[in-house]
Amino acid sequence: MRRLVDEQGIGVLLVDHKLDEVFAVADHVIGLSGGRIVLDGSVEDVDRAAVIEAIVGDHGSGPVDTAAVAAIVGDGLGETSLESVETVSEAARAREFGAPVLEATGLSGNNLHGVDLTVHAGEILGIYGLVGSGRTRFLRTVYGAFPLAEGSLKLLGKPFRPKSPAQAIKAGVAFLSEERKFDGFVPQMSSIENVVLPVLGKYIRGGVLRWRALKGSADDVLSQVSIRGQVSAPITSLSGGNQQKALFARATLQAPLLLLLDEPTKGVDIGAKREIYGIIRTLAAEKNVAVIVVSSEEEELTELADSIAVFRGGSCDGVVYPRSSVTAAQLRELAWADASPASAGPSAP
Repeated sequence: MRRLVDEQGIGVLLVDHKLDEVFAVADHVIGLSGGRIVLDGSVEDVDRAAVIEAIVGDHGSGPVDTAAVAAIVGDGLGETSLESVETVSEAARAREFGAPVLEATGLSGNNLHGVDLTVHAGEILGIYGLVGSGRTRFLRTVYGAFPLAEGSLKLLGKPFRPKSPAQAIKAGVAFLSEERKFDGFVPQMSSIENVVLPVLGKYIRGGVLRWRALKGSADDVLSQVSIRGQVSAPITSLSGGNQQKALFARATLQAPLLLLLDEPTKGVDIGAKREIYGIIRTLAAEKNVAVIVVSSEEEELTELADSIAVFRGGSCDGVVYPRSSVTAAQLRELAWADASPASAGPSAP
């Protein structure tokens, strides 16, 4: 980019949330929040803390005084927004929910750099972070789709090192992909056929598939999620929300110990989103499933999750925040915190 600018006189507009990259190559920084310009200045005059404060702060509906924002941060007042954020201890979570289902310690490899995280039976643990922070890589590592190079995983207190999704499924792990049309279902198959794929082995006796029993189980779980559309037709004939509910039916049929959800309401309408929230809460509260939800929507996590952890740069320090103590703006600031020492979040108790 520098060569294009210096040698050919080309102007470059770089859209990026990685402050290291922005400050490494940019001459000028513009911050956008809520569809409005909230910061505008030279990289020589604006520091990283000012950028973070401008983006995550509450500026109301009036014009933004970027000089005042920089002055506030310079006075140290921009650091106070995280002081009210509480954390919750591992012991307190165990008392509220139950025994740990998944424990990750020092998980590394495939651009993960030390992930410490625990989720308990009956708990909905939200994971927040910027794009590229390692959230999806973590889920796919737990699911056996990506190799685990270093660190350890425990499932119900026993060592867990899946080498494939098939092994993870057999151990009681279910996974819903962010891109359901790419690797979430088989498009030519019906909803019923997609639902039963992970559990075919349970319905084979003497080398014969007991299709009637299998279809009965599929019909039962599909009825629980209120599919609107023809479940015997190709799954692509359903709306996005109903496709996603069919995948939740598949996860339910697996009777998992651990459910991994990557952006579970991506591309669905608000009505389907509410229904999906209900399905997730039912699985956690009534089936005692440990649920990990990755979402880029702060409001979704503060509404749905019991507790929230934050990924930064491929790592997670294991600090968990109860949803009642953290706001959407504070989540954004926590995700950006590693970019600026002045914005460091609170330590674990």
